[in-house]
Amino acid sequence: MASNREAISRLPAGEGSSSFSSSSPSFLSSSSSGREKSGAVLFFLSITCIFYQEKLVKYILMSLGKKILNIGAYILLFLSFTIAATLITFTMEVKGRKIYVPKLTGIDVKKAENLVKQMGVCIKVIASREEEGIPGGIILSQNPYPGFEIKKGGEIQVVVSQGEEGVEIPDFRGKKLEAVRMEMQDLNLELGKVTQIFSPSHDPSVVLAQVPVPGKKVAKNSYVDLLVSEPSQESFVMPDFIGKEFDVVDLTLRELGFKVSPPELVSYPGWEAGIIIKQLPFPGYKINKNQIISFKVTK
Repeated sequence: MASNREAISRLPAGEGSSSFSSSSPSFLSSSSSGREKSGAVLFFLSITCIFYQEKLVKYILMSLGKKILNIGAYILLFLSFTIAATLITFTMEVKGRKIYVPKLTGIDVKKAENLVKQMGVCIKVIASREEEGIPGGIILSQNPYPGFEIKKGGEIQVVVSQGEEGVEIPDFRGKKLEAVRMEMQDLNLELGKVTQIFSPSHDPSVVLAQVPVPGKKVAKNSYVDLLVSEPSQESFVMPDFIGKEFDVVDLTLRELGFKVSPPELVSYPGWEAGIIIKQLPFPGYKINKNQIISFKVTK
């Protein structure tokens, strides 16, 4: 230690110190600046990598996002078309299965069932009630109402009439009119129109035909029309009274037992008053004393 210090002290002034001091800072300075440069470069590179890495990530995400959005758009478009087509098909099918309800009231339920069966729907009788004057089995009301839509395979609910206690029309043919009147009263039937016709093969006032026909079932108090043979009478041929005086003809016919209606007075230029210009029945027709004879007479 002491020898080293002595050697150093012998050196020329400033030689040892200057060389040591000059060389040492130079080495330290170059090393320090290199490290600083390397650090700056590394920092710059790090920043650059981070910057571009962020850009790259954004680009990748944006690209993926666009692709995902495009794929999503295609999927949504496909689903939209599929849903629309399904809805259109369903609507068309539903419309195809719908029908309009016809008017069924007033129709026999059996006929109505055959009618709607062809349309693909059915009838359900939910109730029945008595209705005066309406026979049994007639539809009184319906649901749905006429004109409403109903799906194919649906049902129409109806209320039908029970019908009144009917009367079966007996056979009145061959019976006397007075006997038929009494029988009708017992059956709660009404005597309708009675038409008389001459029939040489039948006795007078015998029923020859009837409406309704025997065996038909009708409601109580229904009318029955009869065709009855009239009493046999002497027939005459109608003479021609045209141009004759009405007063003379009228008096003559009445004396013979014929029925004459009051004359119809008409104007007829060139003819004097009271002359027959038209007659019914016409000349040549057969008449009897129960028929009414009418005339047109000038005034």
